[in-house]
Amino acid sequence: MRHYSLLIATLLLPLSSPGFAQSAAVPTDTKGGIVKWVDDKGVTHYGDSVPPEYSKSANSVLNKAGRVVQKNDAFKPGAAPESPDAEQERLLAEQKHRDSVLLGSYTTEQEIDLAKERSTQMDESAIKGLEQRELGVKERLATYQKSADTFVSRKKPIPDDLKQDIDSAKGELGRINEQMAQKHKNIDETRVRFDRDKQRFHEIKQAPPTKPVAPPK
Repeated sequence: MRHYSLLIATLLLPLSSPGFAQSAAVPTDTKGGIVKWVDDKGVTHYGDSVPPEYSKSANSVLNKAGRVVQKNDAFKPGAAPESPDAEQERLLAEQKHRDSVLLGSYTTEQEIDLAKERSTQMDESAIKGLEQRELGVKERLATYQKSADTFVSRKKPIPDDLKQDIDSAKGELGRINEQMAQKHKNIDETRVRFDRDKQRFHEIKQAPPTKPVAPPK
């Protein structure tokens, strides 16, 4: 599943993924369009399917021109009966809904592994770019520090602009490290989410089939 945050241009790209799960929160037929939904942080995403963890969120299907052709309300389970088991029944209903979305999104465990790889590629590429930036900043900082050491060895004050360059480089390194840590965290969370989906998918597929009910004689 390809997801794009706030990239309207992707509405013109063709999609390759199959249809979506049959549910109130996941479009059943995109007709070559693209799905728009908002995550729990308020960030708008576009893609060819809604991730299972956001299957209950409201979403819209847009055509290639960017026009809304279908709206899907957020999933709202029916009112739970007033009984001691109401909460359990609600949880079972939600689990059933998530399972239907999962089965509608994937047909094999291998597809889940591929989706996991695609979902981490953007953060992995960002980390490589940050590593290159980090290397350049470290080299620049080393040059600044060497110049500062020269002034110190000559018992002369370090120029203010050189001090500012050193502080600026150190600050940039700190920001880069924070960004890299966040990207690594995103990757870890994504892998855990997909691994959990894969485990559940396996459990569903391994469950014994329900025996048909014999017709009344």
